[in-house]
Amino acid sequence: ATQLTVQGGRAMTPEYAAPEQITGAPVTTATDVYALGVLLYVLLTGQHPTGASTHSPAELVKAIVDTEPKRISDVVTPTRTPQEPLTINASQRATTPDKLRRSLLGDLDTIVAKALKKNPEERYSSVTAFGDDLTRYLKHEPISARPDTLIYRTTKFVRRNRTVVALASLALFMGIAGLIGTLLQAQTARAQRDVAFRERDRANRIADFMTNAFKVSDPSEARG
Repeated sequence: ATQLTVQGGRAMTPEYAAPEQITGAPVTTATDVYALGVLLYVLLTGQHPTGASTHSPAELVKAIVDTEPKRISDVVTPTRTPQEPLTINASQRATTPDKLRRSLLGDLDTIVAKALKKNPEERYSSVTAFGDDLTRYLKHEPISARPDTLIYRTTKFVRRNRTVVALASLALFMGIAGLIGTLLQAQTARAQRDVAFRERDRANRIADFMTNAFKVSDPSEARG
């Protein structure tokens, strides 16, 4: 502890202070993660996690300690309220409010929310872990802050390998289409074969009937 922290109280920048700094709890690397989470929140949304309105010091403290911040995708979501600030904010990021919301939805929501957990133990264990998840997001890889499921990993794999997956899907589609076409042709051939067999049997029956009829009409058949 320096003379500043001992004699001058808790040294911090209020807008970027973590809850444990406000309450006087021990400061750890998780405190740095929180500050970086606030910075990322502001960069992505143009708003502070405590809200867009101006706060008094007491309101700011209460919001930091007690109020869970909105998810970043919800902050930029257009509503019935005046949309001009949202439009300006999106234009500063070379996009539209709808596109900005879609880009923040999902993994970025999860990453920022984890960095801003009120409980330090629920945040990233280090700044490196925080940065690693952001790197994974940029590479379309599964992030550590989200439950690892087969569907999630599959989605990420498709995002990373769109061209390969598209070509493989096309090849699979063509293969299935070819197989279906072959089966249909085989079914048609079998149907035609069955018709031919039935016509052959019919012709044979007619021939047998006519032969027997001529035999009965033969005078030599009537002798005796």
